[in-house]
Amino acid sequence: MFEPLVKYVVICVLGMVVISLSVAFRRIAMVSRGRDDSKAAVKALTLRVALSFGVIALLLMASGLGLIKPHGLVPVGMERTASPAPALDQSQ
Repeated sequence: MFEPLVKYVVICVLGMVVISLSVAFRRIAMVSRGRDDSKAAVKALTLRVALSFGVIALLLMASGLGLIKPHGLVPVGMERTASPAPALDQSQ
């Protein structure tokens, strides 16, 4: 029920992370041109780190509450069955 909502929220937050990273890059590029926007760059990078931690926390909470279901990298129907390990000959 909430799975699509959580996906959209995560996508929006990741988009904000990318935007914050681009703003910080622009501010750092302006510093090299002589304009001192280093404080703005630090704020943008701090926001990016906070948003990244927030999206990780959101994913962990959503998974813990059962709002999203984690899945493996193997497509459905292609799962491998675990084969038992061969017995070691210990008669030596």
